[in-house]
Amino acid sequence: MNFTLFCQNKYAFGILNPIAEELRKKKHNYIWFVKDNLENDFPYKNQNFTTSISELQNTNSDVIFVPGNYVPHYLKGLKVQIFHGLAGEKKGHFKIRHYFDLYLTQGPYFTNKFNELKNRYKNFDVIETGWPKLDIYASHINTFNDERSELLGRYKATKIILFAPTFSPKLTSAPLLLNHIKTFANQNSDFLILIKFHPLMAKEWIRSYKDLANEVSNILFQEENNIIKFLIISDLLISDTSSVIYEFLLLNKPVLTFNNISKNITWENSNDVSELEVLIHKNLNQDPYQNLRTDIYNNYHPYNDGNSALRMVNAVEKYISENGVPNNRKVSLARKWKIYSIFGKPNFQNQEMNKLTAIIPVGNEINNIESVIKSVDFADEILVVDSFSNDGTYEKALELADKVIRREYIHSASQKNWAIPQAKHEWILLIDADERVTPELKKEIIETLKFPDKDNVAYWIGRKNHFMGKEVKFSGWKNDKVIRLFKRDFCKYENKNVHAEIIADGPIGKLNNKFFHNSYISLDLYIKKMNRYAWLQAKDYDSKTGYLTPYHFIIKPTWRFFKHYIIQLGILDGVVGLTIASIQFYVVFMRYVKIWLLRKNRT
Repeated sequence: MNFTLFCQNKYAFGILNPIAEELRKKKHNYIWFVKDNLENDFPYKNQNFTTSISELQNTNSDVIFVPGNYVPHYLKGLKVQIFHGLAGEKKGHFKIRHYFDLYLTQGPYFTNKFNELKNRYKNFDVIETGWPKLDIYASHINTFNDERSELLGRYKATKIILFAPTFSPKLTSAPLLLNHIKTFANQNSDFLILIKFHPLMAKEWIRSYKDLANEVSNILFQEENNIIKFLIISDLLISDTSSVIYEFLLLNKPVLTFNNISKNITWENSNDVSELEVLIHKNLNQDPYQNLRTDIYNNYHPYNDGNSALRMVNAVEKYISENGVPNNRKVSLARKWKIYSIFGKPNFQNQEMNKLTAIIPVGNEINNIESVIKSVDFADEILVVDSFSNDGTYEKALELADKVIRREYIHSASQKNWAIPQAKHEWILLIDADERVTPELKKEIIETLKFPDKDNVAYWIGRKNHFMGKEVKFSGWKNDKVIRLFKRDFCKYENKNVHAEIIADGPIGKLNNKFFHNSYISLDLYIKKMNRYAWLQAKDYDSKTGYLTPYHFIIKPTWRFFKHYIIQLGILDGVVGLTIASIQFYVVFMRYVKIWLLRKNRT
């Protein structure tokens, strides 16, 4: 299987690396995506990585692991949200942005919340696995404790305090605690204070705390991306509303926060920064919240086996074995533009589309055959089905098409159902000789076949109809559409003599652009065609029609004229609309005349 490890922020490196280790063990292929502004900070340059979304399009990943809120909807693969923290009370943690197929949750608290949302939206799944960033607790704790002992010895300290605030300007305690931390450090030289900021912290405060570390000997400003080591070696965490609080609580050590907004605080929180020194000593010596931390462990992350990354890989392997690999995800226009603003628009030029066979049924279509074949020149196979033409159509098709087959014409549905299984490729575009694929429709078909909806087996395509040299905007032809792009093994035509439509064994999508359709060559030929349709319709309608009465010969044709000309606004199409309505009157009238003739054996 092919995996993508998707990094939009620095914190993603430490979250995704345990997954990379499991993928290597299982001998899966994987590639890191690193936003170009993070390339200098990426710590795994010896592994396969890219900064190009276009390159990702060509990797055709089966799975994309994302510890963030956004991923390009147009990328192929199971899009998996794996979160970048444990702070469920933060705004947006449970916001569904509709980019993801699967949420892998950290513990029961998160699982229950996301299952509620799953039941509401019904467009993603939820599996509880634990959080891979914490796997290091089990595998590296001894190594980090050795580093702790070395630090304590070097700085002649007895305790290590970690200050790790959030970066959010409205929530961060960095501006409030700067002077108080300086005072505490100067008055408590046996304490070593580590400063670890989120990569998105304001540069102003990064500079201020770096200056403080240069001034005070027992303050160290840490710039490693992964905070886990500092959590493990510290005795107490000072923060505000950062998700790192929960990572620290899971180590069963005390936390002190200022102005935390959580509704369920199970640690020491204060709104008075002047209490800093008193509260540090209180929590280190008395640890009054120790019993309450058990609830956090049980609900937020009850896993200490170091196997969360393995559970994640196993979960997506099983999910894909049961559901297959999704293609691009359908999202709203607003969400599409959000993705375009972050990652750019997709590059369809380098993405291969699914193979396509264009099927063209013909019979004496010498005036159309060359143009219709040229309009589908993007297809991988052009298959012409000829019903023994005698006007040169067959010979011209032999020159231009990849394959020409011949069969005596019975009716349209029969001819098409015979041809469909002979297509070389899974996807079929069926086009009549009097239709053309426009440049806009061609582009949309290509894009659709690069990223077809994972469920759709067919697509409706509208038709822009022309008659007697004029586009028909009304007359009942305005919303004309047909199923013409479909999967070979899931679709066939209904058994009707005329106007048969596709029967699709699965969901049907819709394309936005339309065929150019011009069924008119001359009025005489068109009426001849309608007369043939009337005979075919007579055969379809005979068994459905009871005793023939004036209702069939007068009311039904008149109603058809009224419907096309008045109700469907054919009057606005001028002479063309009047002609269409009149021909419809004629077709319905002749249908019942021919049924009468059939019953009299006078065909």
